[in-house]
Amino acid sequence: MQNHLYTDLAEIYAKIAHDRNFSNECSFILDIYASNNFAIHENITSLELFAGPAYHTSIFSQEFFIDAYAIDYSVEMKNIATNQYKVKPENYILGLLPTALDNLFAPKSFDIILIMRYSLGLLSYEE
Repeated sequence: MQNHLYTDLAEIYAKIAHDRNFSNECSFILDIYASNNFAIHENITSLELFAGPAYHTSIFSQEFFIDAYAIDYSVEMKNIATNQYKVKPENYILGLLPTALDNLFAPKSFDIILIMRYSLGLLSYEE
């Protein structure tokens, strides 16, 4: 089933979803990462699942210089992420989860994996 707000009205979705301070969230996530005895190193990688406009991927890559990747099925969301939020097109993988993970040309392991809000509920129990 296609979500028309997520595809046909992607620009509206992106404006509605941009309702918090993503820079602060990314900083907080990195603080949690560091406080759990994971060393902050030069080559931190992140993966944002169900990324939509990929706000966190953008912040991680531009402000924190993390090798950040995003996955989502919406071409419209990828366009917003790459054009408005400067996510590298090659770091935004198009596809449905979990099968999109098979097409990931990024690192096969990540330091940080994000699943935002209620997105995990989009997967079936088997997935």
